Amino acid sequence: MIENMINVSICGRDKPIHWHNDNMNLYFVLRGTMTGIVNNSPANLESGDLWVTNREVPFYIENCSDDCIYVQLGMNMQAFNKYIPNIWTVYFKCGSEEKLKDEIRAQIYKIVTLMDKSRWSIQNENEILYACIDILNNLKFGFAMISNKTANEQWQV
Repeated sequence: MIENMINVSICGRDKPIHWHNDNMNLYFVLRGTMTGIVNNSPANLESGDLWVTNREVPFYIENCSDDCIYVQLGMNMQAFNKYIPNIWTVYFKCGSEEKLKDEIRAQIYKIVTLMDKSRWSIQNENEILYACIDILNNLKFGFAMISNKTANEQWQV
């Protein structure tokens, strides 16, 4: 079930221009620096920063430092509609609310920890799902930009 809803990867490299039709991606820089670019507008990111890319919007990542490590959390917005009504239509513009950003960072850490396949259980899967719902609720209530399918912007968190 969860494998159709989220995708988690840990990377440290540039990514060419691309977009996701269904997924909103949240990037959390663990170490080093990188640049995320949307609409020719760069966001210079460093350790601790969060960056969101909305679905259907082209973006790319470049200038990853040699020590760069980031978590990419992709969430299928259509699949989360049954848990958060109309989340599919929300695009995010993230602001400077540190308390919400701290909560999001904590949930991402939790998700990465729970992804350990050697200790996989249905309880882990449920906790990951709840953590994703918590992240989306924080984004929706703290950083929602618009509820419109034509949004074409991204922001650094």
